[in-house]
Amino acid sequence: MRAPFDGIVGLRMISEGAYATTQTKIVRLVRISPLKVEFSLPGRYAGEVSPGFPITFIIVGIQKTFSAKVYAVDPKVDINTRSLVARALYPNENEELKPGHFVTVTALLSQIDNTITVPTQAIIPEMEGDKVFVYKNGRAAEVPVTIGLRTESMIQVLSGLNFGDTLLTTAILQLRHHIPVQLDTLVITQPVTPAGS
Repeated sequence: MRAPFDGIVGLRMISEGAYATTQTKIVRLVRISPLKVEFSLPGRYAGEVSPGFPITFIIVGIQKTFSAKVYAVDPKVDINTRSLVARALYPNENEELKPGHFVTVTALLSQIDNTITVPTQAIIPEMEGDKVFVYKNGRAAEVPVTIGLRTESMIQVLSGLNFGDTLLTTAILQLRHHIPVQLDTLVITQPVTPAGS
């Protein structure tokens, strides 16, 4: 018998002397080098990911970040999930990874230089728009802001804040415009700095 591809033989499904037909599973053959990594991304990034696009991924329990490159992208966005499926190849030359793991994929889709980002909890959404509180002359000042991209923990601020503003991030629901504020530099303030600095 000749295997259709190189791989590692797994558990045997039948014993010596048993009858077998063309439908009988004899043994599992697994190819573990290279490995395919399949992941989904929001459809709005469809134009940014193409063959050769680099990604990184991690696996729970393994203290290492792995790198792979996209080799195929589905040409259609899923109607229900609004996402696009892509596949990447990881060489796995040392055969340290086994197929079947769930992974967390990271892809740098957009990079914006010299932008302001703030913690998500600092943004107060209201009917008139979003706002934050900054520290000015010993008092809280309400500042309307326009927000842009967001991650799990940070939100981009397109307008309303300047680099160097002191943003109030604690007890913001109790704050009112022009109310006196005493700063605790370790808890309630966070200087606004460029993302990535």
